Amino acid sequence: MMNFLKNIDLTLWGSFAVLALFGLLLFRLFLISIKYKLQHRELLLLKKRLQFTQEELSAFQTGKNEKVHFEKSLSNAGITTRLQESRLHFKEQGIPKTPEKYKIITSLIKKGMDIQEISEILSLPETEARQLIKLASMAS
Repeated sequence: MMNFLKNIDLTLWGSFAVLALFGLLLFRLFLISIKYKLQHRELLLLKKRLQFTQEELSAFQTGKNEKVHFEKSLSNAGITTRLQESRLHFKEQGIPKTPEKYKIITSLIKKGMDIQEISEILSLPETEARQLIKLASMAS
């Protein structure tokens, strides 16, 4: 009879051991699922932060492009003003000197600008810019 009770005890302890291992496995799965959820939330936060940073970068680049465009327009306006001032100065003084616009046009050509760009910078029609380029080459 003792052998029979020993067998029952061992079987009972074996069942308890299996149940305990199963419980530990369930608990481990529960911890893994919590860890997964936390990492998923962190990933979502990182995605939002990345999107925000990309938007800031885009806004910065747009502002930088606008600044470059503004500086170029300001430079072009300065060149146009110098051309007009020199023309008026020579007209008032009656000095028959080669106008500064030929020097400016020559420097723009040396910078690699074409007729269209030169006409836009100087606020002149392309035909007049073409004539000025020819005159500037003859004056040089």
